[in-house]
Amino acid sequence: MLPGVYSSTKKNGDGYYRSSITHKGKHISLGSYQTDEVACLAYQLAGELLANPLLWTIEGYPSSCILSFHKWVVLINYRDNQIYFKNPIYLRKRYFLYYMNQDTYFRFDVDDLFYYAHHKILKRGGHLFVSDYGMQVNILSRYGIKNYAIPGKDYIFSNGDNSDYSYHNIEIINHFHGVTKVLRRGQPQYLAKIHINGDYLVGR
Repeated sequence: MLPGVYSSTKKNGDGYYRSSITHKGKHISLGSYQTDEVACLAYQLAGELLANPLLWTIEGYPSSCILSFHKWVVLINYRDNQIYFKNPIYLRKRYFLYYMNQDTYFRFDVDDLFYYAHHKILKRGGHLFVSDYGMQVNILSRYGIKNYAIPGKDYIFSNGDNSDYSYHNIEIINHFHGVTKVLRRGQPQYLAKIHINGDYLVGR
């Protein structure tokens, strides 16, 4: 068998090959491949990636690459920070980046590192959520934001960057459903709105 490759069998009896690499005592799975030659190429590329911090970067992910982008980020973070995460996380000094794909990533405070190291972020219908004990949990709930909240109305990203989920960057405007914050003569006031029989009733 070629280096870094071992064979396996699917439930239907079809054979395939898995690739993995061990670096500084950590065994890392690289994925499944149809041939042992391709699996070995993945192993060799992973070795080059781990050995050459100046040559290979996250931004330098090749357009056609044997390794998935997810694995690419995992390997580079492990190389640069000596910490392994199963999710596509890259550590910075006081924050970390969670990569959804090559073009999209989100910034989080380091306080959330343990949570997102163990919970994969998914996107559906424009909402970001994680699977937590079998439930789909919107990541905004960690900031006290309800599922029905509307961005720009009920909460805002203070610096205008909706990919920055740092706690100091998310400002909750309305904490309650049906309540709107308005300015009257320079002073904040709150309007409550309820929908009854096709009509809106508004109170202050």
